[in-house]
Amino acid sequence: MTYWVTLPDLVKSNRTLWHFNAVLSNEIRGLLAEFGIVIATSIGRLRKALPEFLILLCQITQKPLFAWQKTF
Repeated sequence: MTYWVTLPDLVKSNRTLWHFNAVLSNEIRGLLAEFGIVIATSIGRLRKALPEFLILLCQITQKPLFAWQKTF
């Protein structure tokens, strides 16, 4: 069975992924802002800051991020 994908289909898929990525990053940024943590609107800056924030959060709370992780 052969499926044909046209250029408009790919463009629509790409737009959908970018839209989902923007919505998700804005949601994360909004949740962090409720706790006083402000990150610039760039998706790249959020990708860079989020892992650093999660590591810091684990160190402060002395609790693992996931159940299988050991405490610090």
